[in-house]
Amino acid sequence: MEVYDKIADLALLWRRAGEIFPRFADAACNWEEAFYQFLPRLMRADDRQTHLLFAEFLNLLGDGHTDYQFPRAFLWEYGFAPFSLGSCADAYFLNGVSPEYGAFLGAAVETLDGRPFPEILNEAAKYSYHVGSFLPEYRLNALLPLLLRGQTHEMITSKGSFPFRLLPERPELLLARKRRAFEIRQLENGILYVNLPDFLHADMAAKVHAALDETTPDGLILDIRDNIGGMTLFGAQVAELLIPGAFSGCRKQTRIMEGVDLAGASQILLESPEEQAREIAAGLYTRAQMEDARKKMAGSYTRSYLDHFGKEGQQALFSGPCAVLTSRRTVSAAEDFLAMLRCNHRAAVIGAPTCGTTGTPMLLKLRCGGSARICSVGYRLLDGTAFLGLGIRPDISIEPTPEDILTGKDPVLDAAVSQLAGKR
Repeated sequence: MEVYDKIADLALLWRRAGEIFPRFADAACNWEEAFYQFLPRLMRADDRQTHLLFAEFLNLLGDGHTDYQFPRAFLWEYGFAPFSLGSCADAYFLNGVSPEYGAFLGAAVETLDGRPFPEILNEAAKYSYHVGSFLPEYRLNALLPLLLRGQTHEMITSKGSFPFRLLPERPELLLARKRRAFEIRQLENGILYVNLPDFLHADMAAKVHAALDETTPDGLILDIRDNIGGMTLFGAQVAELLIPGAFSGCRKQTRIMEGVDLAGASQILLESPEEQAREIAAGLYTRAQMEDARKKMAGSYTRSYLDHFGKEGQQALFSGPCAVLTSRRTVSAAEDFLAMLRCNHRAAVIGAPTCGTTGTPMLLKLRCGGSARICSVGYRLLDGTAFLGLGIRPDISIEPTPEDILTGKDPVLDAAVSQLAGKR
């Protein structure tokens, strides 16, 4: 890996984020200084350290749609664990294992190579978006082999010692808890259950529409606990079946600025305090405009707008009681969809907080083989409540344990059925 390629990639990430990232006011870093802090570290780094530094660099912004994607060849070089990890109820457990480790499926992880697992999570959090101790599972599973040392490893789990070696190829078969597929089924008590695993398909709303027509339910449960996102428009089409008229879900912010705006801001800020005071007294600009100039030069000046869905006069197909099920795996367009229901008081939210990451990312291909995403839109709920980096909180908090998952119990769904039954 050539030094000038590394420098070029760092400069590209720094420049593009500086141009479009919408939430510098929320970021716990000085982006103007970040490039100069990371540059000497990058100059000394080997290939492994270089890729991790790129991940750490973008992770300074604390945004789930702003991250570094490791090159596939690089990940193959370090190997693959014979398991995958999932999270629930503030614990990490083995939600997938190679067949020879089948007895450990569902076991909670306590230590890894003699280190308490929260310590491993804390190290991984340098390179990945996280909310407290929660890291998105796909990200944690990709990072874990990069953080291990040596050839042999041992996890201590709730089911005993789990010795393993990293595999040279990605395991093709993992005994695993399967992600819920799209499903519509009638429950007892006249309740219709709909699982929405993503918003990637244009016919999703049509299928839900047909099911509501055929069953005329007394209540509706929408399950987006495993929803990986997709197209917000497809989620909005489902929401339009439940929300009448025109409606909004989020207050958004983005960087809309012309070059002349930055030029004017720079001229104001280069003046001395005495010159600024004279210009303000002369009426050439105001203190508010001077503050706007600071925000523009710091990348924290944004313009807000509301998203819009539905149509004036449009009727909702279903106006009965609704519940929506959420988890930390509720991501991106699924959170946009949830915001529509939440902000229009259309459904009780039951489960765990969402992942807290949405927004349209710019995609970048880098010289060193990796790629990156940089978020271009910031979101809040209509009342101004922040949820990026936090998650949308449920009305009723409940989460399954690993034991519940293994035995097929679903306390979240049970709570939703009870909630809707009580509303009839």
